[in-house]
Amino acid sequence: MTGGGTGIMEAANKGAFEMGGDSVGINMRRGIKESYNAYVKKAISFNFPFTRKLIITAPAKAFVFFPGGFGTMHQLFEVLTLMQTKKMERIPVILFGHDFWGPMHKFIKEIFVHKFETIGDEDDELYQIVDNVDSAIGLIKDFRK
Repeated sequence: MTGGGTGIMEAANKGAFEMGGDSVGINMRRGIKESYNAYVKKAISFNFPFTRKLIITAPAKAFVFFPGGFGTMHQLFEVLTLMQTKKMERIPVILFGHDFWGPMHKFIKEIFVHKFETIGDEDDELYQIVDNVDSAIGLIKDFRK
């Protein structure tokens, strides 16, 4: 399940499509006709971001986040908060790419954990940063054991 767009989202939908899996695209209505990549089998559009986030988040067995903008950060921190507060079962949250996510991890440790103590030291265990597909797959498989 992806946002149905291009780039990483399209690659994920293509993989699901080519393997005969569910290839779902979920996006926001923005007053113009929604567009989805060619590999989306089922397209769903929402008027409100909170509804979209619920539908994307609820059935997930793992999350893999790639470098992105505010929407990516919003979804990531929503998932981490839900797991931190035990409103959602803990599942793998994988951040792909140390170059992008490493500085954020450092910021979380230095500012949130140590300087202001707004989260606990254990909260950074809610996610893992990887640089290759094999590591991501390994984390997901290990979690399922």
